Amino acid sequence: MNRIFFPTDFSDNSRAALPVAMRLAKTLHTPIDFIHTYQLPYRSEALTDNLLSVIRERCESDMSDWIKSVQGDPEVICEGFCEFNGLAQELHQRASVHPDSLIVLASQGASGWSEVLLGSNAVSILHSTKLPVLIVPSKTAWGANASPNTWLYASDLNDERNPKALAWMKSFIAQIGAKLVVSHVQDGSQGDAPAQDFLHFAETYFPESEHHLSVARTVETGIYDAVRKVNANGIILVSRRHHWLRDAFKPRTSTNVAYHTTYPVLILRED
Repeated sequence: MNRIFFPTDFSDNSRAALPVAMRLAKTLHTPIDFIHTYQLPYRSEALTDNLLSVIRERCESDMSDWIKSVQGDPEVICEGFCEFNGLAQELHQRASVHPDSLIVLASQGASGWSEVLLGSNAVSILHSTKLPVLIVPSKTAWGANASPNTWLYASDLNDERNPKALAWMKSFIAQIGAKLVVSHVQDGSQGDAPAQDFLHFAETYFPESEHHLSVARTVETGIYDAVRKVNANGIILVSRRHHWLRDAFKPRTSTNVAYHTTYPVLILRED
């Protein structure tokens, strides 16, 4: 892995995700690039240059303070970048230079209409990047001293067409010395076919991992039940490509979980 990209707005919410990123960086021997992006709040020919200069100086000062506050471990290399750009665009550009990287992103989550009308940086990045994204909720159950020793991979039985994502997942789990539990949630309306398909998939691609098949009213609640059952530290999902209109009215499982969970969620993209 080349880099861990950590977008920050210097808030307490961003700081809550730091223990996760720092532990991963130390374990993977990977530098962290802290990234803050800014744009002009309005356009004015007379004030643009002066306003931009003021914003840039403030951002660079905040980034300097941020770097000083996190440089406590000599084994972790940290750099800070303030860029005049949109966050999704900036991450896309950096991914083209360091394609084997991971984005660690703090999220407060949302609920109700705010998900549809406002969105979030997390969802914007999930829809635009090809890099793996680790969403860390501000009230995460993964603390500074917790060991990320168990991850629950929730499969929808379509992941065999994504060998690159599966290979990345296996490599990531091996590098951090974690345990992987493979699960599938179904609503029970399709008989035995999904169970047979899941067992075949799990035994073919993850023969050395635990396998858990469960029935629940919704996939989301079933995933949370499985996490608690195996005492996992985080969740892994593969995000599907769907039509934008369908996304607007029926959010993806990965988006729902990223919004509502108290566990870190690692989102991988389809090949």
